[in-house]
Amino acid sequence: MMQKEKDDTLLVRTVLIMLLPVIVSIYTISFGRYNWRQGNKLGAVGVYGLALGSVAVPLMVIILKQ
Repeated sequence: MMQKEKDDTLLVRTVLIMLLPVIVSIYTISFGRYNWRQGNKLGAVGVYGLALGSVAVPLMVIILKQ
């Protein structure tokens, strides 16, 4: 029974930690779409990379820490 509680706690903690980066990346992707429509394609690609990094880095830290 202890293992299930530990797994549940780990899942809740992971979701809470990833919540902020996901929200930030959604906003950032929206800004990237705006840049793309305005003709600033290089800026949009950079913003998309930033959004990807803002989710990938915390996720990799969580995965490698386990």
